[in-house]
Amino acid sequence: MNKVTIVDVAKAAGVSISTVSRFLSDPSNISPSLSVAVGNAVKELNYIPNPFAQNIRTKSTNVIAVIMPDISNQFFSDVCKALCNIFYQNKYFVMICDTDNDPEKERFYINEMIRSRTAGIMLVTCGQNKEFIQSIIKDGHRIMLIDRMEPGVDADTVCEDHELAGYKLAKHILDAGHRRFAVLSGAEKSINTRFRVSGIKKALLEFGINIEDKYSVGDLRSKGEAISAFEDIISHEDCPRCIIACNNFILDGVILAANRKRLSVPDQYAVAGFCVDDPRYMFPFPVPAIIQDPAQVGIMAGELMLKRLKSKTKKPAAKQLLLQTKLILPD
Repeated sequence: MNKVTIVDVAKAAGVSISTVSRFLSDPSNISPSLSVAVGNAVKELNYIPNPFAQNIRTKSTNVIAVIMPDISNQFFSDVCKALCNIFYQNKYFVMICDTDNDPEKERFYINEMIRSRTAGIMLVTCGQNKEFIQSIIKDGHRIMLIDRMEPGVDADTVCEDHELAGYKLAKHILDAGHRRFAVLSGAEKSINTRFRVSGIKKALLEFGINIEDKYSVGDLRSKGEAISAFEDIISHEDCPRCIIACNNFILDGVILAANRKRLSVPDQYAVAGFCVDDPRYMFPFPVPAIIQDPAQVGIMAGELMLKRLKSKTKKPAAKQLLLQTKLILPD
């Protein structure tokens, strides 16, 4: 039979590992209701605390945990590279975890990193653990959100201004004379998707235009799904002649599909979107695009984390950094 751990107790009681740890130190350290829940879990699981582990000093390590949703995505891998560089220069070791956008994996890695006494956690959240993350912060653990903000969570946040980026992109193509649009967007639960679409809609409303429901395709999770969505749109005779792709893999899929079908861009269809690399060197035809800067996100987030680690203030006010993106126009 596997040995019961403090992680098992926390899961059974529905609380964080640090809450269980404070209970074991002194039950009066937590609220009566939580104390009852943890106490019942300890009894039910027959958990026997390790006295040696309880007496280890609570000093944190020099490890920074970077918890990402998909390190195969170029944006996230570039953020990780920037973070590794800046922390190496400051004698910190980076541990990278991949959650696959799975909320259960996200909670597991956060709990494990806290148990391992990491100096700080840098999290690109899946967006489904708001209350859990807030409880961890209230317990005094250092968590920073990067790339994706989480409204209502009192944590340092470093991300690009996705709503403004969507607005700038749509405003450019409106100024170019387009009045009908197909919008292809990513995961519906992604806050970045919602911000970008919100920015696009804001620009369209200034011209008295709404996105046609028929040509607003969301929750695309892969390049293949983006290709299929684009091919379905252009199968309609009355389809819009301007396609907006709301992230880099959707834009790649649209460009690939247009190239395969030998469509003339921008003469037959205008395509615009978001990408990580300069579109002028990536695509065989002109594509206006918002170019993201993952290195800047990583550097700014790393510098803020280092500042927090060096600060003597026990709990500084949370800071939100919204970074600007660039609109790259075809030559």
